[in-house]
Amino acid sequence: MRGRRAVEHLQLSEQAWTPTPGDSGAKRITLSFDEESGGGTEAIFTPAGFQGAQSPRFATADQDVFIYEGDYGYEPSRPLVSGDYLHRPPGTVYGLAERSTNSAIQIVSRAQQAATVRVLDTPEPWPGEYLIDSAWNRRTQQPMVVRSSGMPWQRSPIGYGVQEKRLRGEPGPDAGTPESGESWFADAVFLLRLPAGYRGPFPEWEHNLVEFLGLSGDATIDGQPWQRGTYAFGYLQGECSVQQDLVLYGRTFIINRY
Repeated sequence: MRGRRAVEHLQLSEQAWTPTPGDSGAKRITLSFDEESGGGTEAIFTPAGFQGAQSPRFATADQDVFIYEGDYGYEPSRPLVSGDYLHRPPGTVYGLAERSTNSAIQIVSRAQQAATVRVLDTPEPWPGEYLIDSAWNRRTQQPMVVRSSGMPWQRSPIGYGVQEKRLRGEPGPDAGTPESGESWFADAVFLLRLPAGYRGPFPEWEHNLVEFLGLSGDATIDGQPWQRGTYAFGYLQGECSVQQDLVLYGRTFIINRY
């Protein structure tokens, strides 16, 4: 069941990082969290030269991961860079040899409480992220990586000169039939760009909660400043004034779906 995780306005640069267990130098900031279901979003920082888990495990809950800055690899053959997006359905085996060459900040979202389950027997050679079996694959989505930097901006149905890059799903009031009963499964994940000079209502999707993180630009939304690192979860509404193109990483959730 869903609980409460609303965040009206948070600036990542003003939050305190909490060290993770161990001496790896990794730190985290909780951006939003639902104590009832365990679903939430956090920023995870890893320093240059970071080496994480060296044995695979699988995700017991749906995960969305966005590389906010820097580089990070969950496996040797596929380093990830700023702007890359990963989606992992439950049962995805991942994390053969995690590392960060420079440093990285990832935005990691889980649909509900996740358990860490190690995988002792994996295929050789390593095939990349894969689903452990059909019983865990409760949806048609497969593990996926999207490099948003290689995607063209598309005109958004919202209008007003707004553009979008759809990373997974389609934002809107009719995002499709749900394939999971997980509490905070995002129905759509995308990038949104509001052009400089835009004046008007902030785009909204009927019957949807939204989650947004600023990637670049300068704007005011409902009297609050929005730049890189600004975060909100819940209902983002009000008058919007854009001074520099505002680019946002966004996720939408159909209200009362679960």
